[in-house]
Amino acid sequence: MDRYAQQIRDYLDRETKYRTSLFCRGFIITDAKPDYTNYPFYGLWKQTKIGEYTAWVNPETNVYTCKKYGRSAMLIGHGYDSETGEINENRILEHILDADNSGDEDRYKAIDAITGVFVLLISEGKRIWAIQDCGGQKMLYYGLVDGSVVLTSMPQLAGDVFDLKRDEDVERLINTKGYFRGSGFLPGSLSPYKELTRLSANMSLDYQDGAFHITRVFPRTVRKECKSEEEKKKLIEDIYRIFTANISATVKKWSKVGLSLTGGVDSRATFACAKEHYQELCCYSYQSKTSEMFDADAAKEICRAVDVKHRLYTIPEDTAQIPDYEVLKAIIEHNTSHMCKILPNELRKFIWLREHNDFDVELKSDISEIGRAYYTRKYYKINIPRTLLPRHLTIGQGRYFFEPWAFKYADQAYASYMKETGLTGDVFEYPMHDIAYWEVRMSSWAATALTAQEFIHEITIPYNNRKLMDLFLSFPEKDRLQDLPHKWLTERGNPVVAGLDCSVKDSYFGKRRMLIETIYYLYATRLNTIRQKKLVAKQE
Repeated sequence: MDRYAQQIRDYLDRETKYRTSLFCRGFIITDAKPDYTNYPFYGLWKQTKIGEYTAWVNPETNVYTCKKYGRSAMLIGHGYDSETGEINENRILEHILDADNSGDEDRYKAIDAITGVFVLLISEGKRIWAIQDCGGQKMLYYGLVDGSVVLTSMPQLAGDVFDLKRDEDVERLINTKGYFRGSGFLPGSLSPYKELTRLSANMSLDYQDGAFHITRVFPRTVRKECKSEEEKKKLIEDIYRIFTANISATVKKWSKVGLSLTGGVDSRATFACAKEHYQELCCYSYQSKTSEMFDADAAKEICRAVDVKHRLYTIPEDTAQIPDYEVLKAIIEHNTSHMCKILPNELRKFIWLREHNDFDVELKSDISEIGRAYYTRKYYKINIPRTLLPRHLTIGQGRYFFEPWAFKYADQAYASYMKETGLTGDVFEYPMHDIAYWEVRMSSWAATALTAQEFIHEITIPYNNRKLMDLFLSFPEKDRLQDLPHKWLTERGNPVVAGLDCSVKDSYFGKRRMLIETIYYLYATRLNTIRQKKLVAKQE
């Protein structure tokens, strides 16, 4: 057992109260027979069959199944249909099996309409097919361990169950100075273990005949960019229809829904579109560090303008005021497989809020950023090339100043990843940088961060819908760079909220940060551009 697990196991073997917090909302699916009675399951996890496999599911994780046409379907997490308004996962699974029986395209269309945070699987005998939610927020790692199939949302879970040895090169990368100076996530499809590989958003996984196969499932048709003002107005109406349907579904599905509100673009649009449900939502903010007070003040002003009650959670700055802080900190870091940068104020927030809020679910505004051309706008006067090289993805993953080994290692990981996923140019005329942001940053960094946040409570994301993201990406980039689609959506949802002058500027685009990002970009791209082109040619 590795050094990360031993301390937690020693504690949980003695104490029982935090056993279900370990790998909370996680799962592992395998045809092996792990020891169910001891660490990390302690006989508490749910067991559900799918085909010839067993899903071992944390007590705090939702799991749904359906059998039809000789096939078994399973959804782990939660989902709701933006087209039909269906919120019952069992009926959603039946609909997907009906679509699956008609062919691949019908199955993909049915899944594209589902919003939520989930992994969906279909199995027939030894064959098992899997896909994630739109943004890959319920993570999925896959591989063979001693000949047994293993699928899991948390690589550390598989590592603990099968006593795997962490990859020495990955450990070396994580321990470089540049890894956590960046966003703190592994490059490409790497995991902490050589036996496991990360599945990316917009990909499906198919295990048959003893091997795993990856297939791109989105986009499937050429991107259609709107040009006229009439087309843009219709797009906003289509976005508004799907988005408000998703918010209505959350209120119908859960009794107590908390809406995390800031003064930011994404959160503000969500709040505006929730107008019909203000009295059913608990709108709140939190302060775990001084700078978050600006967001909390903006949220309070927004709520006051439309006569909605606002709640503020003030997180203790002294960890001595938070019972069992060190143990719970270790559990959260273990849940994220020790590959995500979790700041001290975030850890205090997660641990404190788990005990001090009464929501069934938190409605978050994540994934929305996919439509905002993030990779294009983050630098000063730099034109990102239309065709990205592995080095461009490395730049967004870590800040490896004077660490040539880390550059080379990450570049190689991204070169392999780009070849496997077909991300070697524009995909059906969708800009490569938009797809890269979606499938690399969102389904790796953001999804790992969400794994940490799910320690608090269940989280749903009304933006996390493939049809919805496709509509946002139909706007011209010049509009998305100015956040015009989000501003128009806010106006459509609630003109009063749209007219308030209390926005909080996204710190991601502050002058100091943009300057650092630009300097690093120039340093990293000019350092080895020629070698990068040779590497891509070799991979092809």
